[in-house]
Order: sequence, then C-alpha cells, then structure tokens
Amino acid sequence: MALHVLYASAQYDELLEVVQIAKRLSQIANAEGLQVNSCGLRPIEYAALVNNVEAIYILLHARPWILAAPDWRFADIFSVEVKQRIDLHIRKLKQNADDSWAERDYSTAIALYTEAMVYIPRDEKLLANRGLCWVCMGEASFALQDAMGCVHLKPDWAKAHLREAAAWHLQVQKRVMLVHVSFRSLN
Repeated sequence: MALHVLYASAQYDELLEVVQIAKRLSQIANAEGLQVNSCGLRPIEYAALVNNVEAIYILLHARPWILAAPDWRFADIFSVEVKQRIDLHIRKLKQNADDSWAERDYSTAIALYTEAMVYIPRDEKLLANRGLCWVCMGEASFALQDAMGCVHLKPDWAKAHLREAAAWHLQVQKRVMLVHVSFRSLN
C-alpha cells in the first residue's frame, strides 16, 4: 500500500509524503532492488517518468554518485532495458484496452487506457479512445473531459473534435431526457 502512495505522491508533488515513504522504504530495503509496479518500475524510475525533480532528489540519497555528475539527466536513471520494458508494457496496455473495447468491455478498457496514461499522460489517442469508452457507457461528463483534453493536446486533429461532439451530444441527450421526465411528472 505504501508503495502505491509513493507513486501517487511522486506524480502529484506531495513531497512530505514522498519524504516519509522514501525514508520508510530505505529502512525496509535498498530502494534500488524494489520492483513495485506492474511495469517493474522502482520509485525513482517512476518519479523520473513523471518528471518530478523533488522526488528524484529525495530518492537519490541511496545513489549520491548520480548527483555528483554535473550533467545528469532524467534519462540517466533509466537503463535501455527499463525503457524497453516500459514501451512493451505500454503497447500491451493499449492492445488489451483496444481488445476490451472491441468486446464492449468498456470499464476494463477505461482502466487500461488510464493505466497507460500514467506512463504517457499527454497522449491524445489514449484520451480519445478512453473518451469514446465513456460515451459508450453513457458517462457524458467524463467523456467531455477526455474529449476537451484531447482537443487541447491536438487542436488540428479531426477525431478529437468528433469525440468532443459525441460527448456534447450525449450531454444534451441526458439533459433532454431529464427535462422530459420532469415535464411528464408534472402532468
């Protein structure tokens, strides 16, 4: 449980939690050897993935030699093997999400697209596909959030605007239905 909190903290810059959890982790075991998420990323690798500088500095206390190098970068934290593992994991997540969508298992597809977005948060295709799943489930507000985010990321992409139109259409349908029900209850 504490390891999942570390990832959330690294992503949302809640540094006090990161410090406390990093101290606990280093007391429990060498943070270098922990495999903690479904892709096998260690906390420091995840912090680098989401570009959280503060969390990286906190977690680097076990590896001071990196800080001693004057020109180190986030990419230096990842080995080629880790980058390949992340890419393979993302491809599997996307494929599984697409398969779930094709089988009309929208909630699973949403969960898989969301997990993939942890690794590549600014991917318009993932947002568009997840938004379509929300439309298929009838969740207009979530569909609209994803569609608007997609349009923001890639304003010249026609599919992004199509997803936004579908979300707005669903939103309007829901409101019309509420008005219709309210009107019928008056009679």
